[in-house]
Formats: sequence, structure tokens, C-alpha cells
Amino acid sequence: MLRSFSRQLRPQYSLVNRTHLQTGFCRRMASDTASPKYTFVVYAPDLTDPEAFDRRMKVRQQHLSAAVPANQSGYLKMGGAMLTPESLTAQPGDKKLVGSILFYEASSIEEVRKSVEEDVYYSGNVVRMVIASGSATLD
Repeated sequence: MLRSFSRQLRPQYSLVNRTHLQTGFCRRMASDTASPKYTFVVYAPDLTDPEAFDRRMKVRQQHLSAAVPANQSGYLKMGGAMLTPESLTAQPGDKKLVGSILFYEASSIEEVRKSVEEDVYYSGNVVRMVIASGSATLD
């Protein structure tokens, strides 16, 4: 049964361009005229000086407001604050934020870097930025 099921699926997979690896990224099929999109992960740990949390809270609403249009357009796929492991079970006032994580769908790492550098958390000296190159976004 499993063997016949895999034979039924095989023709669907044969449509995928088998030479899809280029410089570590999976590209869309050659017949696709849109520029390829990649998923990038941004790890943005909070700075650890004593005033970092206060700076974060001061600009938080501005940061969230700016994220809404990016999310609605599909550019910012998902993002949120990171907590310490012990914060998962802590009371709301006792939770400790340690940074942010964001997932972008973009054509280049430069596009993502520019967006993060323009964000008030980065420009306001709340977080530092680490961008990990991602994989292709397959629709």
C-alpha cells in the first residue's frame, strides 16, 4: 500500500526543478517570472545594560505599530519577544524579555537588514541584530 501511494505522489514531485540549489538557497522554478523570495530569520537579543528594558518599553508601541503593515503585506511573516525559560511559567509581571525573533520573506538579505536597522528597537539601542540566511519560500 505504501509503495503504491509513493508512486502516486512521484509525478507531482517530478515537476520540481531538480537543479534548485544555488549558493545555499533553493530557488523557485525557472518558469516563475517573479523574483525569488527567501525566508530570513532575525535573532535580535536585547542589550544587557541596566537601562535596556526601560528603552524597550518606551518605544514598544511604536515598534508594534510599525510591524503591522509589514505583517499584513506578507513581508514580516511572524515575530515576537523571546522570554527566559523560567518566564514561561512565571506570573505576567515576573516575565523577563531577552530579545526578539522575526521571520521575513524577502528577495535579499540587504532588504531585511535595512528593515531591521530602521526599526526603533535597533535604532533605539534596545537590541542587536543577527540575520540567518534562510531557505526558499515555496508557494
